Amino acid sequence: MKKMKIICLCAAVLMLGTMIPVSGAMRVLNEKETIDKLQNASTEIQKQFIIGRISDLTIDDYEYSFCPINIIILFYEKSSHFTGSYLGHIKESGQRYYVSKDFFFKGILTPQFICGLFRYEAPETPQITFVKDDNAKTLLVASVDLPDVSWSDIANIGSGSCALPTSGYVAAGDMITNCYGQIELEYLPTNAMLCYYEFTPQVPNIMFFVAYPSHTINIGSVSPSDVRWSDFENTGIGVCTFPAKEYVEAGDQITDCYGMVQLHYIPTNTFMGTSDFAPLITFMVPVNGTTITVTSVYPTTVQWSSIWCEGGGSCVFPSKMYIEPGDVITDCSGRFTLRYIPTNEELGNFLFP
Repeated sequence: MKKMKIICLCAAVLMLGTMIPVSGAMRVLNEKETIDKLQNASTEIQKQFIIGRISDLTIDDYEYSFCPINIIILFYEKSSHFTGSYLGHIKESGQRYYVSKDFFFKGILTPQFICGLFRYEAPETPQITFVKDDNAKTLLVASVDLPDVSWSDIANIGSGSCALPTSGYVAAGDMITNCYGQIELEYLPTNAMLCYYEFTPQVPNIMFFVAYPSHTINIGSVSPSDVRWSDFENTGIGVCTFPAKEYVEAGDQITDCYGMVQLHYIPTNTFMGTSDFAPLITFMVPVNGTTITVTSVYPTTVQWSSIWCEGGGSCVFPSKMYIEPGDVITDCSGRFTLRYIPTNEELGNFLFP
C-alpha cells in the first residue's frame, strides 16, 4: 500500500497582499526575512501548501510552474528554527517556482489562481516474478504484489530488445514477447530494477547488394534498428572496411572489398553472407620479354589457382599457392587476358610476340 503523507490541512487566503489571519501555532515572518536566508531551513522544509494569486502558469508532463503575484507558502514540516508550523512570507513577483507532478494536487488550479492541498505519495517498487521461456523468447508474469502497477511505468533499459504490453496494469498471465539479448526491466517511478534476464540475441535481417566494380557491399534494409557495426567481422581471406559509425542503417556501405569477404555476426555466431571480389594486382612487363612480374598484390591471400589465362595466347603460372610481389608468369606468347575466376573480372590484357 502506498505511503501517504498529508502536508497540510490548514487554509489561508491572500488576495492582493491582504492576509486573513490563520489560527493555530503559526509564526509569520517579516517580508524581509525570507525562508531561503534561514540556515538549513531549505533542507529541513520540503513539502509545501501553496495558496494565493499567480501568473504564467505552465503545465507539462512532469510539473507545474508559475510566477507568484502575491503568494503564501505554508510549510508543515517541523524545524528547530520555528515553533510549530510556519506560515511563510509573501514571495516576490518575477521568481519562477516549480511543483513536481509527483505531488498530488487537489483544489483550484487556473492561470490566475492556485489554492489547494499538495500531498506526496511515496511510490513503492512492486515485486514481480517472471517465468522465462528461452525457446519462445518470452517472459510470463507469474505474480505481482501491488495493484495498479501500470505497464507504462516499466521499461527495458538493457542492451537487448523485447515487446512489453503497451497498456493496462500488470497481472499474472501477462507476457513480454520477442525477448533477445540482455533484458533489464526498470520500474520508472522508483528507478528500481525489477529483473534481469539474458536471451540469445536476435539475428538481424539485413539485405545486402554487392557492387563488384566499385568493390563495395551496400546495405538495402536492416531490422531491428539497433544492430551495431561493432558486432560484425570479416572472417574471409579477403579484406574490407566497415563504416565507422555505431548503428547499421540502410544506405551504409562496406568499402574497399578485395578478395573473399565473409560477413560474420558475432553475437549469434551467424554467417551473413560471402562475396568474392577481384584482388588489386599490378604487373610489370619487360620490353621484348616473355614474362610478367607481379609488383604488388592486395590482399595478400589471393591464390594462383584463382587466376586463369583467357584468349589465343598462353602463359605459365608459378607452381605455388599465394600470389606475392616478385612472382613471375613465364613463357608468355600471343594475346591473352588474365581474369579472376570467382568474379570473372579482368586483371590485365597482354600481347606478346
